[in-house]
Amino acid sequence: MLVIISWFSFWLDRKAITARVILGISSLLVMAMLMSSFNQRLPPVSYTKALDVWVGICRTFVFLSVIELIVVNYIARSEEQKTSDDDPLPATEDHGEEIPLNQITSEETVTPTPTTGDAIANKSSGVSSQVNRFLSKYLYTVPSKAERIDRASRVLFPATFLCFMLIYTIAYVL
Repeated sequence: MLVIISWFSFWLDRKAITARVILGISSLLVMAMLMSSFNQRLPPVSYTKALDVWVGICRTFVFLSVIELIVVNYIARSEEQKTSDDDPLPATEDHGEEIPLNQITSEETVTPTPTTGDAIANKSSGVSSQVNRFLSKYLYTVPSKAERIDRASRVLFPATFLCFMLIYTIAYVL
């Protein structure tokens, strides 16, 4: 349950850093408290228990969600700095004679180029085409790399955890 709660940060706005950090760190602290509580109640043994494996992997997933927060925050800040540093027309340069906007005409027609996702979706066929269309709508349409990481984490973290649960159930329960 704590693992799933730690994933809620993927749906929070990336600018809500305080809420995301509190969610991740409090989940880590609760996981540490649970692990120590379990170890105090169980008799000491020299081998690894199934509970140790479960709690260890769950703690790893919570820790990775905090790492994802750090990476997304870093990338978002670097993207913001990059856009603030790119000033298209510096005020100190002389651009020649000023032309009023109502006198500017253009004979050129601008044709839109397909996005990366559209290009990928057009090259594929069958099931992979459907997957690429989903990815093009869900991931590639977002201009921010930080937002794409958050969106990918919304799918990858639960899918990976479900795979772990399946393997754990087969190995320890059955």
